Amino acid sequence: MVLRPVGPLPPGAYWFRRLFVIVLVLIVVLGAWWFFSRDSPDQDPASGTPAPTVLQSTPSTTAPTKPKPTKKSTPPPSPTVAPCDDQDINVTVKTNAESYPAGQLPTFTLTVENISKTACSRDVGTPALELRVSSGGSKTWSSDDCNPGGDSKQRSLEPGDRYVQSVQWDRGISEVDCPTPQDSAVPGDYQVVARNLEVFSDPVPFVLQ
Repeated sequence: MVLRPVGPLPPGAYWFRRLFVIVLVLIVVLGAWWFFSRDSPDQDPASGTPAPTVLQSTPSTTAPTKPKPTKKSTPPPSPTVAPCDDQDINVTVKTNAESYPAGQLPTFTLTVENISKTACSRDVGTPALELRVSSGGSKTWSSDDCNPGGDSKQRSLEPGDRYVQSVQWDRGISEVDCPTPQDSAVPGDYQVVARNLEVFSDPVPFVLQ
């Protein structure tokens, strides 16, 4: 029987052999288990638990999308206003002095004002404006004589808006087409009148000494 060893040797010898075989088998089993658990890629050798999986990010090979150009919106055109009628316009002129000593040049300031209650446009270009100096009812000088040309210049004027222009007179006597040389105005009483198209200012007197 297995539990009762039979043979010429003492029973202790047979039990020792059996124990030795059992220990040997356990060592082989444990060694095989340790060997396979160490080489397993899914387990942590220290803990015997599955090792965590590390995910590596792969750079994207897709080219970045270029932003589409934004179309610039075109601003709406500015609203136009109707031309000013003559009755909508007031023209004035001022001198920078009442009397001018010999050698001092007069400066005249012309103003075009919108006196209506609505906005309108007015031509304030060179052909539309004139300053005229006279004495005793006869013309002495006109800004148109030597500057007859030029382009139209439309200016939008809100109610109460003014267009202002200053001109210095060289005290010369002018004629149409601006012939040279020009004689100088003699001392005496003079007056200046401003014009915008067909609208005239009141005359303003001054004295040349």
